[in-house]
Amino acid sequence: MKNVQKVEHKKVLLVEGKDDKKIIERLLSIRDIEGIGVYETSGKYNFKNDLSDLIKISGFEDVVSLGIIHDADENVQGAFNSIKDTLSRNKLPVPQKMALFTDKEPVPGSPRVGVFILPDGKNTGVLESLLTSVLKPSNPRTMGCVDQFMDCLGERKAREKTRLRAFLAVEMADKTPHPGLAAERGRFNLKSDKFGPLLDFLRGM
Repeated sequence: MKNVQKVEHKKVLLVEGKDDKKIIERLLSIRDIEGIGVYETSGKYNFKNDLSDLIKISGFEDVVSLGIIHDADENVQGAFNSIKDTLSRNKLPVPQKMALFTDKEPVPGSPRVGVFILPDGKNTGVLESLLTSVLKPSNPRTMGCVDQFMDCLGERKAREKTRLRAFLAVEMADKTPHPGLAAERGRFNLKSDKFGPLLDFLRGM
């Protein structure tokens, strides 16, 4: 885990990167959910190593709840199964259902564990899929223009990420179009009901 010398929270939430961290922290603040420490990993491909590192860091022995948020991408069940396998390899409790925490009473070094697969715990997609659905455009025509641009590009990997960043590049012309910065500047409606499943998960920690 980069730049983490000690685990300072009893409730720990792992997310995929810097933007995810900023967005989730903003969401927690707006929804008045307290007591959760959000820690960024180095992305899904390094999650196995990051989790293995985390459990060795001072303070993890006091963690009572561990939440993990990951993108589904093209395979919801595949993403969930991959995380379950990593938890098992690290001798941590393994949830049997997405978005639900293990019901075992936490003991030192063996917290309750839950996994939420973005965008909503059941459909394929990524965090950007959820964010695009709650955009607050200053010009209602912007997304239509972005969609024309995407149609011109044709099929490509990370389409939802590209689509959102293209939108933000127009709306935030004075800044680099990072979703995390956009969240801080109020570009997303973080009070939308579309965050309901994710909020239920966070409150369950």
